[in-house]
Amino acid sequence: MTGSEGTSSRGRRGHALAALVAVCALTALALVPGTAAASPISCKGHWGALSGDLKADVDSDNAIGIAFACSQNVRGFTVVTNRDIDVFGVQAMSFAPQDHAPGVLTSCEGDIPGRGISCAADNAKDLIKAGYFVRSGIGFDVSPCVYDRSSAGALTASLIVSSANGQTFGPFPLKAPKGCTKKYRRSEAAATKKAAKSR
Repeated sequence: MTGSEGTSSRGRRGHALAALVAVCALTALALVPGTAAASPISCKGHWGALSGDLKADVDSDNAIGIAFACSQNVRGFTVVTNRDIDVFGVQAMSFAPQDHAPGVLTSCEGDIPGRGISCAADNAKDLIKAGYFVRSGIGFDVSPCVYDRSSAGALTASLIVSSANGQTFGPFPLKAPKGCTKKYRRSEAAATKKAAKSR
């Protein structure tokens, strides 16, 4: 299932998660990069090509997969981006690092279009265990590494997590795939050249 353009994926936790998206987005903008390193929770992750079963969950030609893991148990998470998200998978699964056994399943919500999604388990007592990696997917109108005149640059994505006692930590930058920035600059130069010729 996906959250798709023109809709808002909202459930009984919708207002709380929507508020969390807004708070986390403001937090991501306000905090200086690097402050996350001082957090009692550390998280590392990346985004890249969508793979596996996530392809069926995110109906977009410009979809990406997000994966991360944290050093402590977390209750939920928010992904904040610098580009509008146009579609997203409404569930994210956690997996054990050794044998990939499934862990907690979270439900994801957010506005479409919007600059973030938040995910949490339906049962407030369920936690994503430390070291478990989480996978989810989101999609965009324009490829995240290609020039988009409505965006300031190539896609950047950050993670903010909610701890077991409800505190929020982050933002933790999600690493972009190698060559993304270079690809963006090439496409930006091509678009600028094309625009100049059309004048």
